[in-house]
Amino acid sequence: MGTADRSVAFSPMAITAREHGLTEFYVAPSNADEALLIDGLKVFAVENLAQLVRHLTGVEMLSPAMPHPTEQKKTPLSPMTLRTYRGSISEACA
Repeated sequence: MGTADRSVAFSPMAITAREHGLTEFYVAPSNADEALLIDGLKVFAVENLAQLVRHLTGVEMLSPAMPHPTEQKKTPLSPMTLRTYRGSISEACA
């Protein structure tokens, strides 16, 4: 059976689901972190439709998704002084 693929803009759908009283939200694993940003929803990451059906029928119980820690890239700041900054603006406006 096919896999669940990433979709775009899951936040509006998750917010709408919550506003309509839904407490569980099922998404592809690649969308779980985005859906987890919405308070009040228990998010489940499902690999495919068969897994979702097994969960909903009680054959296979899934655990709610947990957020994955993200690695933030830190780019070194250049030692730009106020004088350099002002010079850049003056040159750009000239």
